[in-house]
Amino acid sequence: MDDPKLTTIAAYLHAEFPGHAVHCSEDTACGGWLFRIDDNHGRPAHWLLASHDYLQHRTVDVIDDYLRQHQVGQRLRAVVPAILRLVNEGPRPK
Repeated sequence: MDDPKLTTIAAYLHAEFPGHAVHCSEDTACGGWLFRIDDNHGRPAHWLLASHDYLQHRTVDVIDDYLRQHQVGQRLRAVVPAILRLVNEGPRPK
């Protein structure tokens, strides 16, 4: 990942889900970057979508603080199997 904002999100997810693979790919249909966290067996367990609009309007430091303050890791665990979306209005299940 060359984008520091995406790297920040991935690093946060790795810290929240140690030992789990984190994958990131652009999803143009959803208008953002989709992060997939796999379980211990390689199956998708959690999904996070960072909208292009959300990423465009925030710095790396603001994104890092936001993820921690809004306890995005805990929210991901709570919304399974839904996708948690990071949008300007705050984290929202899809």
